[in-house]
Amino acid sequence: MIKNQDNFCILPWIHLYAEPNGDVYPCCTASPLPDMKPCVENLKDKTLEEVYHSDSWNKLRKDMMDGTRPEACTRCWRFDDAGGSSYRQYNNREFAKYYDLVDKTLPDGSLEDFHFKFLNLRHSIECNFACLTCGPEWSTGWNKYHKGPTNNTKLDNNSKVPIWDQIKPHLETADVIYFTGGEPLMMPDHYRTIDYLIQHGLTHLELRYNTNMSNLNLAKYNVVDKWKMFDKVVLGASIDAVGKRAELIRYGTNWEQLEANLLSVRGYDNIHLGIDSVISILNIDHIPEMQMYMEDKGIIDNSLICSYNIAFGPLEFCITSMPDDIKQRLADQLYDHLDNYKGKLTHPQWGYKQIVNFMMQENTWQHGLLKNQIDYRFKFVKDRLLNEVPLIRELYYYDG
Repeated sequence: MIKNQDNFCILPWIHLYAEPNGDVYPCCTASPLPDMKPCVENLKDKTLEEVYHSDSWNKLRKDMMDGTRPEACTRCWRFDDAGGSSYRQYNNREFAKYYDLVDKTLPDGSLEDFHFKFLNLRHSIECNFACLTCGPEWSTGWNKYHKGPTNNTKLDNNSKVPIWDQIKPHLETADVIYFTGGEPLMMPDHYRTIDYLIQHGLTHLELRYNTNMSNLNLAKYNVVDKWKMFDKVVLGASIDAVGKRAELIRYGTNWEQLEANLLSVRGYDNIHLGIDSVISILNIDHIPEMQMYMEDKGIIDNSLICSYNIAFGPLEFCITSMPDDIKQRLADQLYDHLDNYKGKLTHPQWGYKQIVNFMMQENTWQHGLLKNQIDYRFKFVKDRLLNEVPLIRELYYYDG
């Protein structure tokens, strides 16, 4: 029995999320923030099945049934409280047919059933970009820009049982497979998985991606040729800006090639393009320009899902980390755009409000933090940041 639907999420019954270092969380948005206590296990110590039946996961399910807000789900609570649409809400709609599993759950949160319906495969951190809201812990593209040892973390190196052996039995019962990274289209394990699905007649499974869409080929593979064999492919293209700003924020982007790749998948009935934007101080002033450009070019329309994901970190780039007067000016600019917008898109109406509400929820501005980080961690793009992003330049000298 679910006591409070507003504090409930179906994912702990049908899903787990494993990071390449072996850490396992209830989902990708439950990875910890600095101020929260995570619900976490590790595949070096437990298999996926052992994690699913562990005391920590049983307690998580019990809390969900009791209407208690688990601290591990802080990101979703913050989005909910800002009046936005959280990952929790989205998945409750997508997987509502599995609510009957709650009725099979014992009072302590345990249950015997163990068949994943939603798999999130993050095999490694291999990536060709050094996105400024990312870092070396998540992208091999950062290796040449940060001070420290190179990182090429792979899930199979941090699992006591090969991850493929653990996942394969669930492919027959899953509804959705979600490929993330790094950059999944660079990973041989991704192609091994979809080849297996094709060979075993499992092309009814929905494929989902979070991808930078920079390269649709790997060795002998053209991924679009593979996608055409599946009933439904949903692409969450990681696009935070257009043109030069895109090439700066997601460092390594060739915008001309990326735009061509985005347009190339628009003509397939089974391939559904969406835009997943990470909102930070790097692009909050650029969002209307990005929206208008992509609408004019035919990259987006109302048939697409466009998501605005707030960058919680690095803290200096979070949209809560600005003086209040600058926040208010940015909020006014976004609302002015909505008031004067004559296009056909509907998602900005709720998306912009969610961004503003989140920005105004709290103030994490720390004097000197942004300047110090640009001078040190982001020194390799310092000149471009100050010359090409007016808001960064303003905050940098405001900070100084």
